[in-house]
Amino acid sequence: HNCTLVSNILKAPIKLVLWLQVLLFLYTPKLQAQEINTEHYFYTNSSEVPVLTGLVGYTTRQNWYWEARYNYEDFNSQSFHIGKTFSYEGKTYYEFTPMVGIITGNFRGAAIGIKLEIEHKHFVVYSQTQYTISKDDKSLNYLYNWSEAAYKITPWFFAGAAVQQTRFQPTERMQPGLMIDFKIKNLVLPVYFFDITSKERFLVLGVNWKWELAKKHDVKASN
Repeated sequence: HNCTLVSNILKAPIKLVLWLQVLLFLYTPKLQAQEINTEHYFYTNSSEVPVLTGLVGYTTRQNWYWEARYNYEDFNSQSFHIGKTFSYEGKTYYEFTPMVGIITGNFRGAAIGIKLEIEHKHFVVYSQTQYTISKDDKSLNYLYNWSEAAYKITPWFFAGAAVQQTRFQPTERMQPGLMIDFKIKNLVLPVYFFDITSKERFLVLGVNWKWELAKKHDVKASN
């Protein structure tokens, strides 16, 4: 029964975003892009159905940002977002991207949010906050947040703490956790352990990839 449910959850949204990734890869030389990134995360614990979620992001040379997501706001849902990235680079690097988006599929509605990145020496802070609005039922509106702070121990290894609140977990409270990142050139493999001391503890495994087409500050690669 769980296998069938997982299969149904993964079918259409993943195909859509994977095809988008293939098209972006094939047409990258013709795109006026500065950066293309993909992120995929696998949520698993002992009591809930495993969830695969992810996104494809596209940054233009004018710093406009487009993003397509699957299973992100809800199961069997797709969303499309647009925003603009603003940054400042001094002793401390700041980058923030306000965004708006539309959501289709199992959850229908809109979203408004912001992404924030800060780097100072070997410390990196990342936070994404989003308010998600249902078209069909106001009681389904919810606040999403994912934040993490890490220390770059070596050029290829980060470790730190994270906190998150998503629709996939059976609680509305913020859930604390630990994180480690492994970086191999443009590939980042993050691992998150949330609610370690609770019966509701769960694991998140990630596979992230970035194509840089123009020079851009790399928060996870700079010294």
